[in-house]
Formats: sequence, C-alpha cells, structure tokens
Amino acid sequence: MMEHDYVFFGKDIRDATEKGLTALNLPQEAVDIEILEEGRRGFLGALGSRPAKVKLTVRAPYALLTFIEAWIKRTGLVLQVEASIRDNTLDLTLEGADAPYLVGKHGNTIRSLRYLFLTVSRQNGWHLELELDVAGYFKRRRGMLIQLAREKAEKVKKTGLSVRLMPMKADERRLVHLALQNDPDVETYSVGVDPARYVVIRKKQARPSSGRKR
Repeated sequence: MMEHDYVFFGKDIRDATEKGLTALNLPQEAVDIEILEEGRRGFLGALGSRPAKVKLTVRAPYALLTFIEAWIKRTGLVLQVEASIRDNTLDLTLEGADAPYLVGKHGNTIRSLRYLFLTVSRQNGWHLELELDVAGYFKRRRGMLIQLAREKAEKVKKTGLSVRLMPMKADERRLVHLALQNDPDVETYSVGVDPARYVVIRKKQARPSSGRKR
C-alpha cells in the first residue's frame, strides 16, 4: 500500500501544516489535518520547548491524482493531466502527443486504464469515483451517441417501426436510455448478452389501465 499519511513538525500548528503542504505540493483542501501535539514555547524561547506535530492525510481523489502523475512520469509518456475534483470524484482527462495511443479500439484501453487506477485505489483504501477520458474520446463519443439516439427516435416516431442500435458497452447503453427517458413518444430497452447486447428504441406502448372500466 502507498503511504498517504504524513507527519510534520513546526514551531506551531500553522507552521507545521504549511511545511507539510509545501512538502506535498498540495492545497489545504487536499488533506485532512490531525493535531498530534500542540507544541509549546520553552523558557526564554528555547529551554523546554516542544515543536507542534500534525498528521496530514491526503484525501482519496488527490492521492490517486498524485499516483497517476507519478505513473505518467515513470512511463515517459508525453501527456498533460487536466483534473478537477468535486466531492469525492476525480474527473480526469489526459491530453498530449501520446494520448491517442491510450484510446484503443472503441475506447477499450481507456477502460483498462480506469480499471487499473481504481484497482490501485481499492488496494490503498481510497474510496472515490473516477471519470477518465483520453484525448476527448468519450466526450465526442457521448455527443455522437446522444445525437444518434435522438435521430433514431425521430425515425421511430415517423415510421412507427422499432429501431435496433449497434451493440454497445453498458455505460453507452445507459447513456442512450438517459438521452430518451423523457421523450413522451418513445421508450428504450436492452436485449441480448454482452458483448452483443444492444438497445431497441420503439414507440411508447400504452400501459394497461388499472381498475375496472366504467
């Protein structure tokens, strides 16, 4: 397991904390601070003095981000990291000269990288959500799928015939379902077994009314 608890000393709590943040190169919101020793001034400022002692625990998204940045450096890949952290979610995009090589067919290499990074997180006890994209692949893919879903929905409305989409990964099928869930005229459902599972779009079926007819 990787270390993510660090102890620092200083003349007071603030000094110890600032030294720790500087050493870790992290903002204060990236850590939880535990005061281990308040510290005290000695007689005439020296005799009997005791330094303050704090423990800084790097929060999960920042810990994983630090690992990924170190991993990129070790591999020698030419990549730039664009990261944002909200609550306990790390939203990460990798760009740069080597980014296209990490996409893979249908984004499979990106999915493998995400699985690797989440495995590291679990092994270290970092509980978080990770959104990973490389060279904007998933952003473009999501836009294309949403547009495709809406176009096929319009076709269903005009013809009355159901439309079967190509097989998709689970996250992509979910995106199609969400894109059309508020459309009053069509409905979606999935058919088959992965990796051949696909989405069907059809005209919304009338629901049988409950209770007696009047």
